[in-house]
Amino acid sequence: MGFIHYIKNTVYDIGYKICAYKWRFIMCAVFCVAGIACGIAFFYAFQYGWWYFNRCEFANKLMAGGFSAFLLFLLSYLVLYLILILCNMLKETYWLCCVATFIACLYVGATVVALFTVSVIWGVLFVILIALEDIAVYCMSCFVCLCEKPICRKFDEAVRDFHQVGILLALGFIYKIVAFFVIMKILTAVI
Repeated sequence: MGFIHYIKNTVYDIGYKICAYKWRFIMCAVFCVAGIACGIAFFYAFQYGWWYFNRCEFANKLMAGGFSAFLLFLLSYLVLYLILILCNMLKETYWLCCVATFIACLYVGATVVALFTVSVIWGVLFVILIALEDIAVYCMSCFVCLCEKPICRKFDEAVRDFHQVGILLALGFIYKIVAFFVIMKILTAVI
C-alpha cells in the first residue's frame, strides 16, 4: 500500500508542478511535437537512405516482437534516464534535457511512419497504444527535470533529486511492455 501512495503523491506533485510552471510544460510539449515532426520529415526527406532503411528495419523488429523488442524498449528508457540525469548535474547543461527529449521524440516519429510504411494496422495500433504514451512520458520527464533548480550535483545526488523522473520512466516502461506484448499482440492476432 505504501508504494501505491508514493505513486499517487508523485502524480499529485507533478500535477502541482504543471500548475505552477505552465510555460515550462508548454515548452517541453513543443520540443516533443517538434521532435515528432522532424522525425517524420527526416524519414521522408532521406527516403531510400540510411535513416529510412534503419527505421524500416526497426519497424520489422518491432513487428517480430520477442526479446529483442523488450531489450530495445529497456535500453531506450535507460539511456534517456541516464542522459536526463547527466544533463542536470551541471548548471551549464541544465537545458540539454529538452534536446534529449527532442531526440527521443524524433525516433518515435520516425518509428511511427516506418510502421505505417510496413503495415498500416501496426502503425495505427502503435500510435494509439504506445507512441502517445511515449510522448507523454518523455514530455513529463523533461518537465520534471526543468522544475528542479539548476545547481551542480554529484551523480548520486542527481539520482536522488530526480527520483520522479525514474518513477515516470519506470511506469512508462511497464505500460509499454504490457501494451506491446499483451494488447497489441492479441489485437494483431485477432485481426
